[in-house]
Amino acid sequence: MVKARLGVTLPELMVGMALTGLVLTLVYPVMSHTMRSLIRADADVQSQQQAVLCVEKFFADFSSTNRASLCVVESLPAASFLSQQPSNQPGLPPLRPNDDYYPSTANTYPTRWLKFVAMAYNATDKSLQRIDLPYVDGTYLACMRSNQLTAVLADFRYRDHRRTVIRGVESMQLHANGDSSLALELVCAKEFDEKRTTRIQVTLTMRN
Repeated sequence: MVKARLGVTLPELMVGMALTGLVLTLVYPVMSHTMRSLIRADADVQSQQQAVLCVEKFFADFSSTNRASLCVVESLPAASFLSQQPSNQPGLPPLRPNDDYYPSTANTYPTRWLKFVAMAYNATDKSLQRIDLPYVDGTYLACMRSNQLTAVLADFRYRDHRRTVIRGVESMQLHANGDSSLALELVCAKEFDEKRTTRIQVTLTMRN
C-alpha cells in the first residue's frame, strides 16, 4: 500500500520561497512603472479637463455679449462684459452709473442686459473667480473702464460674492484681440510625483 505524501520538506519550501521572491523581483519594476504611468496619465487628463472647463465657463456668457461692453485689465488679469443671463446672486448692491460703469446711448432693444459678469484670476489660490454684478439699464449698452473694474473687484461690498469657478489654474493671461474677441492663455496643473501641466491658447469670439 502506497501512502500519499502530504508534507513539504524544508529545502523544498526554501526553494519555493526563493523562486517566488525572484519572480516578484522581476515583476515588481514592470508593475510599478505601469502603475506610475497610469497615474501620471490620469493627472494629465485631469489637468486637461480643468483647462477645458475653464474655457467653457468663460465662454458661456462671453459668446453672447456685445463687443462694446468688454473691458480687459491685463495686469490682474480680469475681464468684464454684459450678460443676458439672470443673476444668481441676489442682494448685491447695484452698480452706480458713471462711478462703476460708463453708460452708452446705444440701445439694443429687444435684447436686454441683466448683469455684468466679471471674471478674474486669483494668483494666491490659483483659481478663476467670477462675480455677477447688478446692471439696471436694461437695453442700453455699458462698459467698465479698467480702473472701474479694478476698483469693483477690490470693493469689500462685492468681495464676499466672488465664486470660484475652477481651481488648479497655474497661470492665466487675457488680451483684447481686436474689437470682438478675447485671447485667453492658461496653464492648469495637477500634482503627482512631478507637476503635470496643460497649456491652452484659445480665442473667444463674441456673436454680437
